[in-house]
Amino acid sequence: MKKSTDELFKSIDNAKSFDDFFKEEIEEFIFDSTSDFLQKKIKEKGLKRSDIIKKSNLAKQYAYQIIDGRKPNPSRNKLLMIAVGMGLNFKETQALLNLSKQSPLYPRDPRDSAIIFTLKRGENIIQINEQLEEHGLDILE
Repeated sequence: MKKSTDELFKSIDNAKSFDDFFKEEIEEFIFDSTSDFLQKKIKEKGLKRSDIIKKSNLAKQYAYQIIDGRKPNPSRNKLLMIAVGMGLNFKETQALLNLSKQSPLYPRDPRDSAIIFTLKRGENIIQINEQLEEHGLDILE
């Protein structure tokens, strides 16, 4: 459930820094687009697009299209791969999925549970796919 505006004001008042507030309340923000969200996270984290692409294991052209907003409706798997490539945490990944109108990761789904488990441990695409494959679940591709 979304927080009320008053609750967000209180959160701002209680935050030690804007960075803390931003990270804590990321799911509450309104971004214009998936690309806008990705661009802000890239800038905030000081990431290089080339590094994101290598770490996401996506085709270079396709990844650039997602990041730049030229691919307006990427699949859930591709978004998860971008999230991993960017080193997004679980909360940030959920915000990305929600913003993109994709179903959030759901712990009752075995595949999603494996992804949640590995995301929370900061594992890379190879480690995530190994975990999925080991349990007979579809890999991220």
